[in-house]
Amino acid sequence: YVQSNLFTATQTYYFKYIVGKISLASVVGAANLIVPVVIMAIPKLSKKFGSVTCLRYGMIIGTAGFILRTIGGTNVVTLILGTVLSLISSVPISAMINIYIVDCMDYGAWKLNKRIDGLISSISAFGKKIGAAAASGLVGLIMGNAGYDGTLAVQSAQANTAIIVLFNYIPLAVTVVMLILSYLYDIDKLLPRIHSELGREG
Repeated sequence: YVQSNLFTATQTYYFKYIVGKISLASVVGAANLIVPVVIMAIPKLSKKFGSVTCLRYGMIIGTAGFILRTIGGTNVVTLILGTVLSLISSVPISAMINIYIVDCMDYGAWKLNKRIDGLISSISAFGKKIGAAAASGLVGLIMGNAGYDGTLAVQSAQANTAIIVLFNYIPLAVTVVMLILSYLYDIDKLLPRIHSELGREG
């Protein structure tokens, strides 16, 4: 949620002050059209490779996308390709968030011998709100401290650096953290046992 909201919150700043052509934002934004196409492939990929594997490869692709976008700077080709790859990283979560939540509910019931479905659902909803708020807060805090002034046609070097950090480096760092966490999230291996034992208990 932090990653996706940062893109929305900083895209206009990046194309206005860094690229120097705000009209290109809509061209790069069209990369969102790839998302529905990828979403349609997720059920088959998840069935074949497992939901966690899809999540993990999404993070790997997303990391590559953010690295490409960072290295490419203002190059339109790398911006578009990097954005497409970074958007792909969010697809497994967007498409299978409810599956992940249900898996966590089953894991909780199996581990604690009682269901805490309501608590897990609340945490998920709370996480969405916190992610959006954290992204907005980061933009205000970092750009404010960097001396961003919306009345200026050209920003200071420090403000421009802050915009680049918010648009590329922080989403990259978040994606890398998510990738690392995905290797600790091995619930796919436990699910057959969990479902079997929950079934015997039920």
